[in-house]
Amino acid sequence: MSARLAYLETQVLTASPPKLRHLLIQVALRTAQKSLQHWTNPLTEETSQALTQLRQVLIQLLTSLNEGEDEPKCNLQRVYLYLFQTVTQAQLSGNIEKIRDVVKVLEVENNTWRVLADRYAHRKVDDQTFQPTNDCPKSSPKSSPCMGYAQDHKTVTPSEGLCLVA
Repeated sequence: MSARLAYLETQVLTASPPKLRHLLIQVALRTAQKSLQHWTNPLTEETSQALTQLRQVLIQLLTSLNEGEDEPKCNLQRVYLYLFQTVTQAQLSGNIEKIRDVVKVLEVENNTWRVLADRYAHRKVDDQTFQPTNDCPKSSPKSSPCMGYAQDHKTVTPSEGLCLVA
């Protein structure tokens, strides 16, 4: 096993749940960016493979959420479903702008989960920092596919349903 694979395996096996989600989102973001770099009309085999891999990662993100009816989790499920559908539409229509939109959403997800993973890593198990607050924003505008993201210096952790003041 190469040193890089051994490092990645150790990173995955020892990661917290927020870090695991962050790692998956990083893979999705890199794959989406790769598909943009190789985009041509008609799509090349390399671009088609990247889009297929991107959909597989999005399915993993979607299915890794535990069943539940809470609003933040449902909103996160909507985001991943939106991304999956947008990637599929982009591939079928050859519309590169749809992939650019996916990259923008994944960049927000990446930043959100990086902050959460970093905060989680620096907290003790008995720390009360990750308790819900009463000032959590309910959702962003309906026009946004990212319903549930916070604005104005707050970070929403959708799958956990928690808000952290930045």
